[in-house]
Amino acid sequence: MESKTDISQIKIKVEKLIHLHQQLNNEYARLKEDYDKLSTISDNQKKTIKDLQEANKLVRLAESISGSGQNTQGIKLKINEYIREIDRCMALLNN
Repeated sequence: MESKTDISQIKIKVEKLIHLHQQLNNEYARLKEDYDKLSTISDNQKKTIKDLQEANKLVRLAESISGSGQNTQGIKLKINEYIREIDRCMALLNN
């Protein structure tokens, strides 16, 4: 009779372990989904920051053109270079 209770106790423990395993798998799936969402948000924010930094550079260049009048040709060339770079990036994103 003793061995039947031992087997019953082992069976109960195994069932508890199986249930715990299922709970942990569900939690893992939820956390992975959250991670993927946050990773996407982070990537989008990094891209936005980079775009804003480039726009800021262009604004500073434009302000320097309107303010000083010196080296206007070089600044215009730099702006054109930035525009070409942006166009290349946009072309890569569209592919």
